[in-house]
Order: sequence, then structure tokens, then C-alpha cells
Amino acid sequence: MSLNSQQISRSEVHERGGSEKRSCDTELRGASGLPLGFSTTAEEMKSKLENYKTVPFDSRFPNQNQARNCWQNYLDFHHCEKALNAKGGDVSSLCPIAWVTDWDEQRADGTFPGKI
Repeated sequence: MSLNSQQISRSEVHERGGSEKRSCDTELRGASGLPLGFSTTAEEMKSKLENYKTVPFDSRFPNQNQARNCWQNYLDFHHCEKALNAKGGDVSSLCPIAWVTDWDEQRADGTFPGKI
């Protein structure tokens, strides 16, 4: 736990009018009092909202599980990296970071299973 965070116990949540039924006994909060990971300034929030973009619907992948969609977007991006630079946004917003990191390492090692 960092020096800038504090823990709020279940009893403190109850004293503040919160519900006793919580999934966790403690909740990490930043120095601002907001839960960690939340933006603290209005400018940051406005910037994130203005730049927020989701991947458009792809009829090839109509199901809820988007793993194959993620895989195909990753392959498409690296097929024509310069020509499809905009596809990088789809990969970064659709795929878990751990997957992309692993795939990048596999490409560097020459062990990537996809055909690029």
C-alpha cells in the first residue's frame, strides 16, 4: 500500500451511512479521498470523456465473447501497420493488455502463432 492511500474499514463505512454488506472489508482510497483509479480533476474527466472511443460493431463477431475479434484486430493491425495505424486504437481498447504484451514478446522472439 502506498503512502498516499488510506484504508477505510467496514465500521467507518457504516458510520458514514454506508451499507454493512460489502464484498470487501477495506477499500483503498487516494489522498483526495476518491477510490484509487478515479480521476481527481474535472479537466481530466472531461479529457477522458472527449477522447473515449469504443470499437465499432463488427458483424463477423456478433457474440458476447470478443476474444476472436481481439485476435483478428491484432493480426490486421500488424499486417499493415503503417496503412492501418488507426486499427491500433481498436486493439488497445478491445484486447487485454497482458495479451498484447505476450503477443508482442512472441513476435519479437519469433514464436508468434499467427500469420503476419
